[in-house]
Amino acid sequence: MLQLNNCSIAYGDSYIFSDLSLQFSVGEVHGIIGSNGAGKTTLFKALAHRLPLRTGTITLNGEALQTNDVALLDIDPFFYPRITGSEYLRLFSFKNPQFDGEEWNRVFQLPLQDEILSYSAGMKKKLALMGIIGLKPRLMLLDEPLNSLDFDTSYILMDTLQILAKHGTTVLLSSHIVEPLLPQCESITWLAGRQDIRRFTQDEFSTLSEHLRPHEHEAQKALVERLLSKG
Repeated sequence: MLQLNNCSIAYGDSYIFSDLSLQFSVGEVHGIIGSNGAGKTTLFKALAHRLPLRTGTITLNGEALQTNDVALLDIDPFFYPRITGSEYLRLFSFKNPQFDGEEWNRVFQLPLQDEILSYSAGMKKKLALMGIIGLKPRLMLLDEPLNSLDFDTSYILMDTLQILAKHGTTVLLSSHIVEPLLPQCESITWLAGRQDIRRFTQDEFSTLSEHLRPHEHEAQKALVERLLSKG
């Protein structure tokens, strides 16, 4: 079990979460959803030890979560300049000698001999995903992984995550959009507000859209209709 116990996370004097407690079963895919500024990236940074906890603990199977247990895919991955895709993937073989980037590229199909500088945003995301897989982490954190991905790669990614989970990796992925997560996730945690965290299991997914609809939605629709009716 991945557990966050009474965790408080802050930037300076501004607390994003106070006394946050969550738990996720290991070897499964779990979704994290929320609007801009809800704290999805902050949560992932805390799990990846990039942002220290003010209070609380994070454990994995009863032991303190270690930096080497975790791999985080950022929304905008960083790459060293002037290196090729192949050179980038070779960096990950130092931690995992069994990782074969060329073989994995048969799945993601990138021009690995080209410099990353020439890659599109979607190609960079695919390259970073391969690197994260190469680290073979116990906990994989994917921050908005579907951004910039084409239709085919989105399906490939989701299938890959299910297989990784079967092999014991625990996956948390965030999204602004809930629909792509529903067939893949065992649970979805909604960061509705900094102190309003709601968790839904698969048997509750059918009611999720009702909870997500903003209270002011109907009023906003009426306003749009009125504005457009003015001609």
